[in-house]
Amino acid sequence: MDTPVTVVVIESLSYTGTTWLNYVLGSHDDIFCLGPADRPFALPRDQAATACRVHGENCSFWPRFYQTWDADENFFVHLAQVSGKRIIVTNNLLPTGAGAALNDSRIVVRPIRFIRDGRAVAESFARKHPDQAFFDIVRDWLAPSFNNFAFDPANPDSLCLRYEDVLKDQAGMLEHVGRFLGLTYDPTALRFWEHEHHPAAGNAGPIMMIRMHQENALPLPGSGRDKAFYIEQYQKTIENPNHRFESHSWADRLSSRERFIFDVIAGKKNESLGYERDRFTLDEVRTFSEEFDRTMNVIDDDTFSDSTPAVEEAVEVSPVAHVPSPAPTPIVLPPHEPAKREHPSSTPPEPRSGGTVVAVTLAAILLGVVSLLSASGVL
Repeated sequence: MDTPVTVVVIESLSYTGTTWLNYVLGSHDDIFCLGPADRPFALPRDQAATACRVHGENCSFWPRFYQTWDADENFFVHLAQVSGKRIIVTNNLLPTGAGAALNDSRIVVRPIRFIRDGRAVAESFARKHPDQAFFDIVRDWLAPSFNNFAFDPANPDSLCLRYEDVLKDQAGMLEHVGRFLGLTYDPTALRFWEHEHHPAAGNAGPIMMIRMHQENALPLPGSGRDKAFYIEQYQKTIENPNHRFESHSWADRLSSRERFIFDVIAGKKNESLGYERDRFTLDEVRTFSEEFDRTMNVIDDDTFSDSTPAVEEAVEVSPVAHVPSPAPTPIVLPPHEPAKREHPSSTPPEPRSGGTVVAVTLAAILLGVVSLLSASGVL
């Protein structure tokens, strides 16, 4: 192939709507929507009939791909040849797997950095893993990757998108991505299930929407995560073609305690990405900070520093009230085992007056933690 193959690599965290973005961007005549590439990259040839998550053995693409793919030929170059597409959209490649195939002079990589409010990401994971404590989810699963996720809109070599901005102006997003790739998108790309796709991996929800629309697709599973939600989205679109896919229900499901945990561990990073931090009453600050101190599983200084930034990096405390440091008390180290996640009460919270509300910052909380550690001899 003389013409370079453009591979659009979406880099994101889990539960950010990446599968949805893959299908929307892949709904263009010049683009093949691959999704996560490592499964088809490593799939044995004799399992070609299982590659397509939409059509199964009725797939018109993957069996033909594997029949003609030589092991010495570049995966993405061959994909472009068989599909007849000059651009491939994929996401989150393993460096030692499909990611290694990007190192080819015939391939031009166009990275897209895709981020979502960290609270939504944590809530989505927690909802699907209800037996894990929310503290452990934020500290151990989310924070290591979220707090180090590179997101620089000023970088001319990549395109940075926020999930919430994309949902707010989906047509504008298509124009923006189109300029980045040198394409013109038709608004029908937003109805991705009306276009031909052969995903070999990805979130089951959007794949179900494609199956619902296409006659030669695999039957829907009897059950599945978020099945009802995606069926509802599909039906709304059938009734109203202008309906736009969206999901903001996470905000109603997070309790104040869970928001506090997130704010202490990852609130500063979330704010740097443009998301407004939560605010709490003084009583909540005192209660939750004491609970935080008691439940934080302090193993050593390295563990502490991995999950929280330095105290000096904290933002200012609201001047309307002073948050005293907790009185020195022994640190209680809980057994390291999952605890059932707290779900918010169905009763709406009472309105909070401006005089009793403070912006929770790492300074207010971590100064208390440091005082506590000093008093107990840890520091």
